[in-house]
Amino acid sequence: MGKWPVIVAAILLAVSTTVTGKPFSLLEDVLRLPERENAMSDIFAANEGAMERLNLVEGDIRMPEDEGPHRLHKRNAVPYKDNTWTNKVVPISVSPDLPPAAHIAVQEAIDEYHKKTCIRFKQRTNEQEYIQVFKGEGCWSYIGRVGSQPNRISLDSGCETKGIAVHEFMHALGFWHEQSRYDRDNFVTIYLDNVKPGRNGEKDYYYGNFDRLTRINSQTLDTTYDYHSVMHYPTDAFGKSGKITIEPRLGEANFKWLGQRNGLSDIDTLKINRLYECDMVVCTDQPDVFACQQKCVKLKDGFTCGCHRGFSLDSDGYHCSDINECAKENFGCSHRCVNLIGGAYCACPKGHHLRDDGKTCTETNECAQGNGGCEHLCTDTPGAFECSCYDGFKLRRDGYTCKDVDECASRDHGCQQECANYVGGYHCACQEGYVLQRDGTTCEEIHCYGLAAPGGGSVDPAENCSTNGARAGQRCTFSCDPGYELVGSENRTCLINGSWEGEHADCRAKLCDVLTPPSNGSLSPPSCADPGALRVGKECVYVCGPGLVLNGTAHRVTCTPGHNGTMGWGTPGPNGTMVWDNLDTPTCIPDRLTCTPGHNGPMVWGTPGPNGTMGWDNLGAPACIPDEDPWMQCPHRLHVSTSPGRDYATANLTAPLTNLQQIFVDGNLTLGPNNFSVGETPVLFYGYSAGVERIECETAVVVTDDEHPEFVSCPESFEVNSSRQFPHVHWEKPEVRDNVGIAAVRRSRFPKGRMTWGQYSVRYTARDQAGNHAVCRFNIHVKKPACPPLPSPDHGSLTCDWWRLGQFCDLTCSDGYTPQGALFRYVCGTQGTWMPRTPLPTCLPI
Repeated sequence: MGKWPVIVAAILLAVSTTVTGKPFSLLEDVLRLPERENAMSDIFAANEGAMERLNLVEGDIRMPEDEGPHRLHKRNAVPYKDNTWTNKVVPISVSPDLPPAAHIAVQEAIDEYHKKTCIRFKQRTNEQEYIQVFKGEGCWSYIGRVGSQPNRISLDSGCETKGIAVHEFMHALGFWHEQSRYDRDNFVTIYLDNVKPGRNGEKDYYYGNFDRLTRINSQTLDTTYDYHSVMHYPTDAFGKSGKITIEPRLGEANFKWLGQRNGLSDIDTLKINRLYECDMVVCTDQPDVFACQQKCVKLKDGFTCGCHRGFSLDSDGYHCSDINECAKENFGCSHRCVNLIGGAYCACPKGHHLRDDGKTCTETNECAQGNGGCEHLCTDTPGAFECSCYDGFKLRRDGYTCKDVDECASRDHGCQQECANYVGGYHCACQEGYVLQRDGTTCEEIHCYGLAAPGGGSVDPAENCSTNGARAGQRCTFSCDPGYELVGSENRTCLINGSWEGEHADCRAKLCDVLTPPSNGSLSPPSCADPGALRVGKECVYVCGPGLVLNGTAHRVTCTPGHNGTMGWGTPGPNGTMVWDNLDTPTCIPDRLTCTPGHNGPMVWGTPGPNGTMGWDNLGAPACIPDEDPWMQCPHRLHVSTSPGRDYATANLTAPLTNLQQIFVDGNLTLGPNNFSVGETPVLFYGYSAGVERIECETAVVVTDDEHPEFVSCPESFEVNSSRQFPHVHWEKPEVRDNVGIAAVRRSRFPKGRMTWGQYSVRYTARDQAGNHAVCRFNIHVKKPACPPLPSPDHGSLTCDWWRLGQFCDLTCSDGYTPQGALFRYVCGTQGTWMPRTPLPTCLPI
């Protein structure tokens, strides 16, 4: 329930009349009613499909075609005599196809009117204006005498009860439903938000069924409001499933159902007799036997007269006079007493309301009870209150509920590309291939970091892939120079999240076979004997011992790719080509000979041997070979990763292979350990030959960043307890660091804004230039304050259920027990407290 009643009809407080010595209490009668003991409930069930097809007003009223369903002269009782029946006589015709049960219901209704009123129904002969009862679709009637045509009353299947017949006849006599009275808001509360939509989803389709009349187009015949009227809606009239649409403003826990289907109430009878100016109520079908002004009370041996509540029997024993309850101690009212014909009630000045005792006025703070019915914010003002909405919402026409504002429908949202609206706000978004910037509005095209060309290879297209970085969707292809083979992905594509698809690509040098050193010699440098060092471009020199010179096809060879992709050793050929097939290993021979006797006498050429001897057997003729050219071979490209927590890496530079006497490193680099920043740094070695010719070679050190960013601070998951449905929620922005630098931080929600009750997951993702990333994740639970459990009563039970804003409970006492004090519906409010704040009543033995 959105509001607690603040105005109470005093007519229900201990007002009764005595008929044959037995007190009559409306409150007790209502409490005894079982569920759906209401004529309108039965009518709604029978008219389920007919209401919209026949445009029935208030569920069971047909309007003449010239007036339509929204005519201006709607009335609680017809205000003009030309709509009542002449001389209190109503001709009636009952269709023969009416089911037997309907015939019985019609006769019982006629007997009720004959018993309690001066209205007389007669069989129609040739009258043009009469009531025609027939089997139509549903239960319905016209209002009053239509004029020059019959007033048709339909009693279909489900309508064959006395209560429904009495109800429809009362329409035909000129009466609308009780809750249509112009003063009804003093006695009942209407909840339009709980009214169901129409057949095609129109929210306000049934709102007109709760229209309130004006003093101009209606009359109440000076009677008090009648909760017990056969013409009253039930509490769930036109309501959504399980929802209450109409509720008494006095002790709503006592009034679970309104109206009844037993027949005319006392006030129904009084209104009919006043409209038709009945001076007396006949006690039998023979008017000359006995008559009373208001009520006939049957005695053992006849009748006596009684009066409706709020009246007293005059001394003549027939007439009734109104009791002015306000004349006696102001009816117990703390402020103003309003006397009615047949009753009275207490009223309060503006800005005050009646307490539950129905007598005392107290200052009203509507916002303290159910938030004043406001969906978001309630502001109390002198004598009134105002509803307002959170940012991102606007107040609906009902003045209570809030509607989301679609900021994206306005041109002022400021988003560069796309705008996405959500309940309570909006956010900007970007098209595919773009990322939202920190200002939350502009978009920037997504780029992947540049891919370095591998040593011994290349990347294509170089300008888009390595120099300027790549746009989303750019495809980069890697290839290797001759003598190298590709390791990793040949093709890599820049993805829309700024990372590269595929694996890191590099070119790995192919290896040549190990060389055999010459006899009486060796290979230089020593690494020529290391199988892992024999890469493409590796140069090796054959070296002879002292006194020996090289004899063979080549004195210096280079590792080079062959025709079919295999690797081999070759020597420079004509026009810069390499000759490498079928190279023989050279030998070392003496560089001078001495004429000396041989073993068998003849003289031969020999070379000095150990211990002064001469070696001379099988000496071949030496050959003339050219002097060796200066040469230099650089180390292979060096790949290293950054040091932990640093934006650089330390790499050890080793000297190239060369036959030069001294080697230099260009720039500020030195042989040994050096610090290199992320990326590729070229390294140039150089030296000078004896002829002062500069010889140089170049390699590179490639430093990659494999270290992920680190969130220095990340909020813990937390809860927010709020009685407001859309509270402000904020958190400290996480701090993140990286050894090289943060490229972008993305978040799933802004750190400030409104959230409604529920659970949320918040995620921050940080990315550095190398594509490494880290995640900060935490949860938020927005909770409404819970009410403490209500104690279960002794000799009773609590029946609890849930509504839009929380829980509500009803107390029921066990058989043989009754509650001590008033019964209320206890509602858990948004503040986490039960309303009302009075303790649960105790169940006492009857």
